[in-house]
Amino acid sequence: MERKTNGLRHAFCTYHFAAHANENLTAQQAGNSPAMIHSHYKGLATKAEAVKWFAVMPAKSAKNVIPLPALTRKQAQ
Repeated sequence: MERKTNGLRHAFCTYHFAAHANENLTAQQAGNSPAMIHSHYKGLATKAEAVKWFAVMPAKSAKNVIPLPALTRKQAQ
């Protein structure tokens, strides 16, 4: 499968707009204008498809993953 330039950004805009039907909200999240969102992403996906897209989660971590302790901001400096 080929990687599309800005594919995840386009997918987010498509499915966010489908899920919320609000070009102002999607434009705010994407850093774009409502007119651009409306003209490029309207009708590309259904709300049901958006729900499925946002429900994708990674598989549980493998047994060979070692959790690292969290550092405070002061410790990180």
